[in-house]
Amino acid sequence: MSSHWLGRGVPFVAIIWAASSWEGVARAQSAGSFPEPASQSPAAARPAPPAPPVVITPPPAAAPLAPAPALPPPTVTSPTLAVPQYRAPTPFESLAPILPYKKGLPVPTGYRVVDRSSGLVLGGGLTFLAGYAAGLGLAASQSFAKGTGYVAIPVAGPWAAIGARSFSCKVPISINVDGATVQRELNKCVGQAFDEVTTVVFLTVDGLIQATGAVLFFVGLGSGYQELVREDLPKTAVTVLPEGGMALSVSGQF
Repeated sequence: MSSHWLGRGVPFVAIIWAASSWEGVARAQSAGSFPEPASQSPAAARPAPPAPPVVITPPPAAAPLAPAPALPPPTVTSPTLAVPQYRAPTPFESLAPILPYKKGLPVPTGYRVVDRSSGLVLGGGLTFLAGYAAGLGLAASQSFAKGTGYVAIPVAGPWAAIGARSFSCKVPISINVDGATVQRELNKCVGQAFDEVTTVVFLTVDGLIQATGAVLFFVGLGSGYQELVREDLPKTAVTVLPEGGMALSVSGQF
């Protein structure tokens, strides 16, 4: 009996196997002929979220500088008024510093007599000295010849020198002398005459200058006056000289 079922079971197994194989082939053909559509991506269905904002972090701030040390307040010194020292008045301060004086009168107590000379003394003296020095210079340039030695005498010297001068010029004229020589000698005489006239004029002006200076000098001496000056006043004189230069100062009391 078992062999009977075995003989019937073999064809049955073959049928089942063939059916399963056909089903696998059919599935393979259906899968290869009709591909399944691709499923939609869930990301394409909804919009993408916005990108996060870019945050810029500023650089760290530099450390603040240390404040400069405060300067001390300036020292304000109140001006001090110098209190003048008390000086006992002298007995002469109540008197006038200068008073006129007439010769022969008694001198008051606390005063001294001072002789004052006018400006004519100084002006006349300088004028005379200038003329005298100029005359000596002319005489030295001519070696004190032809009467110029007289200029050493004040005031009268220039006039004496003019009287002592003489001039002569001779031009040789003869048959043996040609015209060029005569003309040369004539020119020489004219030059000497011109020099002589110049010297005489200079001596004349020099004599006038010396005489004028001498007159002014003596008039100034005669026109001097006297004053009464308080005894406690200092005897000072201030002379202003040019800066960086030289000056000639003549001072005196007559």
